[in-house]
Amino acid sequence: MITISQIVEDIIRRSPFLAEALHEDIVNIASLARRIRPQVHERCLEEVSEESISMALRRMGKKMKPMASGFEFLKNLNNITVRSNLVEFVFLNSLELIKMHQEILKKIEFKQDVFLVL
Repeated sequence: MITISQIVEDIIRRSPFLAEALHEDIVNIASLARRIRPQVHERCLEEVSEESISMALRRMGKKMKPMASGFEFLKNLNNITVRSNLVEFVFLNSLELIKMHQEILKKIEFKQDVFLVL
């Protein structure tokens, strides 16, 4: 059977920012325990007190080794997706591609809210 400490450690290790904040002792342990309690309860399949989660967090914070900073974590990401109102279209190279580019440029020529990269 998996322990509360193991579940808490797994949850924290999945979030480098939480792990760093816990290591640096800049996180409110009680608040964090309240926040992750539903996840711990879901995986533990039994009632879990905030105090037991807090204790696991305190113990974990004391024995944690320094992790790479959040900036280092982001720097090492291979691929990141940011959701916005941008759309990407990919076309197979063809003889009509230049003609299509010209048509698109004509349609958006006076639109100020359009961003186009060719």
